[in-house]
Amino acid sequence: MTNAPRTLAWTVAAFAVVGYFLFSGARDFPHEIPVDLYYPWGLPIAQRNHVSNANPYSDPAPYGEFLSRYSKESGSRTLRYVGDLWEARSAAKIEPIGTPLFYAAYAAFPEDFDQARGLFKVLQYAALMAAIYLLTRLRGMGPASALCLGGFVGLTFSPFVQDVRVGNVNTLQLFVLCAMTWIAAKRLYDRYPLLDHAYLAALAAFVMLKPNTLVIALGLALHYGLARGHRRFVRGSIIALVVAALCLAYTAWHFGDPNVWLDWIRYIRGAHGGMLVYPSSQGNVSLPLMFAEKFTGPGVAGFTLIIAAALLVAGVIAMTRWGKRGDLLVPTARALLDDPGFVLSAGILATLATAPLVWQHYLLFAIAPIIWFFRFDGRWGLATWCSLLAYIGFFKPMRYVLDNETYEMLYPFLILSWVPLLVAMHAYIVAKRRLVASSG
Repeated sequence: MTNAPRTLAWTVAAFAVVGYFLFSGARDFPHEIPVDLYYPWGLPIAQRNHVSNANPYSDPAPYGEFLSRYSKESGSRTLRYVGDLWEARSAAKIEPIGTPLFYAAYAAFPEDFDQARGLFKVLQYAALMAAIYLLTRLRGMGPASALCLGGFVGLTFSPFVQDVRVGNVNTLQLFVLCAMTWIAAKRLYDRYPLLDHAYLAALAAFVMLKPNTLVIALGLALHYGLARGHRRFVRGSIIALVVAALCLAYTAWHFGDPNVWLDWIRYIRGAHGGMLVYPSSQGNVSLPLMFAEKFTGPGVAGFTLIIAAALLVAGVIAMTRWGKRGDLLVPTARALLDDPGFVLSAGILATLATAPLVWQHYLLFAIAPIIWFFRFDGRWGLATWCSLLAYIGFFKPMRYVLDNETYEMLYPFLILSWVPLLVAMHAYIVAKRRLVASSG
């Protein structure tokens, strides 16, 4: 097939797949119950109604009570249903484990819940398409095929479907991470001084919004330091500290409490009914938690350290050919750090492997290493097969292919479908080491 017919075929496919993706979103909207959007959207409304002199971390009950009444008096059937769910789930009727900056950001959303969730869903769909487009373009796909794959992922990737259904922000986080990776891969900070000055500051504010991306952001920051040098890294770090201080000041003003961040830390450590490490019975699919619940011994923190150490040792083994080529450790590590797509993928896998809290919609992040470790040129290797295996595990139609009994039996393995990507990452490191060795 010559280039023109191939381009036309991909363009038609892109219109068809993306069109059906958007149609399915509009079709499913009335039936979605965005439980995670409820109190992030509602806390700014409660603040504007002055329901308490305290912030929602030090005294969550008045905020939960206000939102419960607000939902019952609302004309939105979805809001009433979500409010009833939270009233049954939590004594305080809310569980504000998000950061103060995260909740302050929701003040920009409409007060009408259905309008807010409609806007939020549009943002999720746009963010997914943009994230997949940026990543696949970096991997060499054409514009039409990149759009087509974006629509396909939206239709078939189960963690994205769950993220939309519950109204969480993982799709928006994925877009920001992919955008930062795009900037790094294209070295746009070399050409645009504003991006150069703001790169680390954007990462700092991003982590303050949702700290579950800390490891990934640190990896991208290290890449920036390697790419731009010591002086620019120090300058960027100073700007990042200033931006972080401004975020602290803004949230203190927004909540009317200079201690709001300290109260958030106290809340997630157990004060006022808060928690961070939810049990697996409530949907937490964290690997360290699963080990801690199954085996006695070091607990969640201990298993986190054990897994992190194992990943580090495996990486060193891959970079040094089982220790036989110690001279390749530093140059291979530098080559990997100079690869922003690998940094993004490795940070995501390290997060999924070690985080004490992983909801199923967090697994959406796995789409980035699936794409990065997949060879789109037809030269399939171990990394590509592992990426394909991971996608199959997260394939939404799997629910309909398997009968209910088989699906329930396989479910514990399906939620760990990202694990083969650790093998893909190891294969990628080995390939990078061989490239370094051949060029040296």
